[in-house]
Amino acid sequence: MPPSLSRSARGLILVLSLAAVAMGAEGEAIAPSAATDPQSASPPAVAPPTIAAPAGTVICFVQNVTPDGLYVNAGRKQGLRQGDEGVVRQDGVDIARVEVVQVTFASAVLRIVTTLGADATPLPGDVVEIALSRGEPGERGESTLRTGEEEDPDGFRPLLAPPRPTTATPPANLTHGRIRLRETVQMDDDSDYDYSRALLGSSGTVERIDGTPWTLRWSGDFEYLHGDSLSIDGEDGFDVDWRELVVERPLLDGSSLTLGRSIPQNLPAVGYLDGAQFDRVLDPVFRIGAIAGLKPDREDLSLSAKEPVIVGYGTVVSSEDLPLSYYGTAGVLFSLYEGTPDRLAFLVDHRARYRESSIYQLAEVDLDIGGAEEKSGVNLTRFNTQLDVPIGYGTTLRGSVDHYERPDTAAERDFLPDVDLDELFDSGSWRYALGAAQRLGRRARLEGEVAKLTGSEVDDDLRWRARGTWIGLPGSELGQISLSAFHLVGGGTDGIGARLTLFVPLWEDRVRVRPSLGVRAGEETTTQDEFDFTDYSLAIDGTIGEAWDWSIAYNRTLGEGTEASSLFAALTWRW
Repeated sequence: MPPSLSRSARGLILVLSLAAVAMGAEGEAIAPSAATDPQSASPPAVAPPTIAAPAGTVICFVQNVTPDGLYVNAGRKQGLRQGDEGVVRQDGVDIARVEVVQVTFASAVLRIVTTLGADATPLPGDVVEIALSRGEPGERGESTLRTGEEEDPDGFRPLLAPPRPTTATPPANLTHGRIRLRETVQMDDDSDYDYSRALLGSSGTVERIDGTPWTLRWSGDFEYLHGDSLSIDGEDGFDVDWRELVVERPLLDGSSLTLGRSIPQNLPAVGYLDGAQFDRVLDPVFRIGAIAGLKPDREDLSLSAKEPVIVGYGTVVSSEDLPLSYYGTAGVLFSLYEGTPDRLAFLVDHRARYRESSIYQLAEVDLDIGGAEEKSGVNLTRFNTQLDVPIGYGTTLRGSVDHYERPDTAAERDFLPDVDLDELFDSGSWRYALGAAQRLGRRARLEGEVAKLTGSEVDDDLRWRARGTWIGLPGSELGQISLSAFHLVGGGTDGIGARLTLFVPLWEDRVRVRPSLGVRAGEETTTQDEFDFTDYSLAIDGTIGEAWDWSIAYNRTLGEGTEASSLFAALTWRW
C-alpha cells in the first residue's frame, strides 16, 4: 500500500472516530442517509404502495436500475436492514435473487445475488419481495419503544409507527457486511495485454454503535495490479479505493447527520466528497439540506484539499395517501479549485410513478464562473430522462433521452492527460431511444430498442438491438435460453452481432451454469472477415450454506489481433 494512501485511510478513520465519540448521544427516530457507489443514479425515497404481504416480508417496486444495483421504494421505515434477501418478479415470474446492501429511511439498494435466467434483467416497475431476516418489522429491536409515556433514550422506531410494548433493551453493535476475494487473469496471445488483478473488498454497516444511534458504513477495495495494461503508472503495485466510509446519526424528527466519505444519495451528481451532510425534515412533504466537504483526488481517491465544495438543496416527497408517488431534489453546487472559484451548477434529480408508469429525470446546468477556455454562458452538461409506460397485454413501452458534455472547469482540465484538451470540451453527444418489452405467456419474452446518437465524435447511424428469451428447459423449469441480435456500427464496422446464452440451474439452484457464444456478420473490415465467432465463455456460480457465494468463469475472445483468454474466480463471505 502506498504510504500516502495508508495515511489518508488512517486519517479518515481517526476523524470519523473522534466525531462519533464527541457527538455520541441518545436518539430515537430512524432518518434518511446518503451514500451510493460511483456511477449510480440517485435512489428514490418515495413510499411504497400498500400491498398485502406475508408476515415478515416487505413488497416494493424497482424504481431504478444501475450497474451498482437496484433501487427500491422501501427502506428502514418498512423494516428493511442490510443483509435481508428477496426475489425480483416480472409478471409473476421470479427472475433474480437479491440482497439489501444499503438502506435509508424510505429507500434501499439491492445487489443481484444471481439471475434466474441467462438474460433475466430486472427492470423499473418489477415487484420485489424481501424477507426480513429477523421477522416482522415490529419484532426488530431497533424498531421498538417502551410502553406508556416513557421515552426510550436508546431505542429506534420507524417514523409514524405505533409504539409496541416491550421490556427488552435493543441490542447494540448490529453488524452486517461481506468480504470478497477476487482474482482476474488475462492472457493475450501477443502478450501485449497480459494482466492480473487480485482484489480484497469489504462493505457493510455497524448499527447502534455502543448502544448509541450512530451507524458506521464502509465500502472499499484493496487491489494488487500486475501488467502494463492495468498497473499504476506502468508499474506493478497496490491500489486502495475507499468508496464509502461514514458515520451517520438519526435525529428525533427524522432529520439526519452524515460525516465521512460518500456520494450523496439524493444528489449523486455531487460525486465523492469527504465532508458532512445535514438533512433537515420540515414536514412529511418538504425537507432541506446542506453538503460541505473536499473532493478526493480524482486519480486515486486519496484525501485532497484542492477542491472544496458546498451544496444547498431542497427535497419534495409526495404524500403517502396519493396515487402519484414523487421524489425530487434540486440543489446548487459551488466549488473552488486551488483557491479560485471554479464551478457553479444547478442540479436536479427527480422521479415519479403513477400506477405502473414511471418517469426518471436528472439534469446539470453549469454557469461559466471559472474562466472556461472553450465554453461560456450557460451549458446543459448532463440530461437524462427515461419513461416506462405499460399499455396492457404484457407490453411495456420505453423511451429515453440522454446527453452529456464535459464541464469546462480548471479541475477537469488539470485531471485530463496532456493532450489537445479543446477536443474534450465540445458540445458532447445526445442519445435518443425508443423500445418495448413484450411478455408472451409465462415462458416467452421479447424486447427491443432503436437508438440514434448525435455528436461531433460519434456516428449518427441508427443502432438497434433485440432479444428473445424462452423460460423452461428439459428437466429444468427455471432454465432459460436466450438469443440476442444487435447492430454493429462505428470504427470501420457495419454489420450484425448475435449472442446465444443458456442458463441452467442445478442441484435445487445451488449451482448455476451460464455458457455463451458470440458471432458477427457484415462488411469485411481491416481486422475481421465477413463472418466470425467473436467469443465464447462459461460461467459457473453457486452458494455454500447461507454465508458463502462463489463463482468462476472462463472467456475466450476471438478475432485477428484480438485473441485473448481470461479467467475469473471470486469467493464472498457474508455475515
